[in-house]
Amino acid sequence: MPTTNEEEDEDDDLFEDATEEPVAEDVVMDEVGEAEPDEDEDEGEDEENNNTAATTTQQRQQQTGGESGAEDNELLQQLEDTMQRDEEEETNGGGESSFKRRNPISPARRLVECSSYDIVPCVACLHACPVYCVDFSWGLKWMFTGGADGFIRKYNFYESVNNKLPLTVAQRHPFVDSITRSGVCVSYWENEQPTLEREMTKVKDSLYEPRLSPVYSLAVQSEALWLLAGLESGGITLQSVRHNEGQIQAYLDKHRSAVSVLKLDDGESRALSGSWDKTIVEWDLNNGKPFREFNGSSGQVAALEWQPVGGALISQALRDEKPPSQQINGHGGIKVEAAEEDDDRRSLGSLFGDEDEEEGEEKDKEKEKESGGAEGGEDPPGRVQTSQSVFLSAAIDGTVDVWDRRQERRAGHVYVPTGVPPWCTSACWSTDGNCIFVGRRNSTVDEFDIRHSLTKQTRSFKFPSVSGAVSNVRAMPSGRHLLCGSHDNLRLYDLQASPKSKTPFYIVPGHHGAVLSSIHVDPSCQYMVTTSGNRGWQGNSTDVALIYEIEPQ
Repeated sequence: MPTTNEEEDEDDDLFEDATEEPVAEDVVMDEVGEAEPDEDEDEGEDEENNNTAATTTQQRQQQTGGESGAEDNELLQQLEDTMQRDEEEETNGGGESSFKRRNPISPARRLVECSSYDIVPCVACLHACPVYCVDFSWGLKWMFTGGADGFIRKYNFYESVNNKLPLTVAQRHPFVDSITRSGVCVSYWENEQPTLEREMTKVKDSLYEPRLSPVYSLAVQSEALWLLAGLESGGITLQSVRHNEGQIQAYLDKHRSAVSVLKLDDGESRALSGSWDKTIVEWDLNNGKPFREFNGSSGQVAALEWQPVGGALISQALRDEKPPSQQINGHGGIKVEAAEEDDDRRSLGSLFGDEDEEEGEEKDKEKEKESGGAEGGEDPPGRVQTSQSVFLSAAIDGTVDVWDRRQERRAGHVYVPTGVPPWCTSACWSTDGNCIFVGRRNSTVDEFDIRHSLTKQTRSFKFPSVSGAVSNVRAMPSGRHLLCGSHDNLRLYDLQASPKSKTPFYIVPGHHGAVLSSIHVDPSCQYMVTTSGNRGWQGNSTDVALIYEIEPQ
């Protein structure tokens, strides 16, 4: 159809407008880049808010450019939280957030504010050997145990507590009446000591038999994709779990003796290992190489525990405190009261000294934010978050050291008090991170307040002498109860009980007549697991792992 000249002119105008539109938009974007965005940009931002990564990028852009973003208090708070999370991830080795961080677990309020607990055993996981260690995937889907026979066992925890496999009459005989269920073991495999290539040439003509090592320690990834297992030779194997169970993917070789304890950080990119060679090594799991070595322990390392967030810092005055053998009349020539006053004025001081005091203040602020600003125990403690910088290590000779990953020297050393046997296989932090509980061989548990003294215990909890050595201790999330595992029984001690009370503890049924190698309380405080074994030291075992149900009272 023929077109007129007027129509051709109109088409030319439309074509020119269409070619000029992108240029006009670019000009508008350049002009608005330093001012407020237009309506089209607002619509785009609403769509991007559905994506977390895009939101983080947008917030950073608004922080660096534009005064309007600084006026919004809510936006500033989000920016501070994002920056704090990024700094924590950089401190823990970088990378994406772990499954544990993305899915936090907190105990119910009734389990935190209760005055006591009713802990009843219900499941028995029978082993044919002493059980040295236990660990869980995040959320208690899978339970892993390691024993003296050199096998790692994998249990379905849900099916075990839901009575999928009852105990036989003969199996129920040595236990209390409430234990009627058996642990559901879904698989097991060898804790193999890797064989060098030059050693493989010697067995070409014969069948290869793997060399088994007792499982002295375990550390399971939160999604149960892999785990770390300690060997008697001093090596650590990284084994796959979900696919090709037990296949060794990496071998970490640094220690010269048995690896007695393993701990993962929350980012699961770093791991701590303690050994009988009196050393502690921090591993970078991204490349399988040691990142740092902590030297100075006076005995075989028996326990490693991260400090809960909000815990006090050790002042310089306490670090310089003399050991009991060098003190006058067994109490010391240093005025502890004066040290406490100076400590209070300095907000408990800094782990880094005067030169890095600003970093110490920033650390205090971060802890206050993470703990929610609760002071004096007015608010329920709720979920116990652990610091990824400060941790304690307990040695078999009874000493306890406090370390900081950002500091070359150790932050503090807890000496063995006068008259106390030099022995310890377990130590733990209090829920607020201010006190350390140490199990002793003379049927006592010593409490050290790191704000006051590292050489003299604040309190000592004495049990009957026939109870035997306290082989394991664990704090409950309520903040007022402590689990103490002795040779005869497992006790729940009330830390706030009256001094005149004749029995400030409650005996938890189930365990009897052996050494407790570990006590595990799940983050939701609904279940507890105890294992019996001497961990290669001294004592007998009942060759069982017991699962308990926890109810508030």
